[in-house]
Amino acid sequence: MLPTKSGYRKLIFLIGIFWLFSGAFCANTNGSVTKQADTIHDKKATDSLQIIRLIDHGFQLVENNDSPHAKEKLFSMVEDAIQIAQKTGLLVMTGKKINNTGKQLRNEARYSAAIWLHKKAIAIGKETGNTKLLIFSYN
Repeated sequence: MLPTKSGYRKLIFLIGIFWLFSGAFCANTNGSVTKQADTIHDKKATDSLQIIRLIDHGFQLVENNDSPHAKEKLFSMVEDAIQIAQKTGLLVMTGKKINNTGKQLRNEARYSAAIWLHKKAIAIGKETGNTKLLIFSYN
């Protein structure tokens, strides 16, 4: 006996669901099924967000208040972001973010903070050997 139209639809639906979620589960060596998670990428995504938030928060402090205390806070936040980046391998991304923040400050005529940030980006470019970052930072 042949399945009805709704039977075929259910079968196609179940095959589609199985196909979508087949990569989400894998068997362990002991035969049990566990959810496969890419924890390395999840950790890097979390760390990159933390780095971006640190730099952006420091930038907002300087943007709202051009006091020496705000600049010191920006500098310490950037140093914290660099330390996180060195531990997680996100140094090039951090250098690009620092360079872009320096560019924003330079466009707002806050030259001392901008120069400091560009020098940090240059140091990161030299450390990582990323010539593109060096070119943009020197520019």
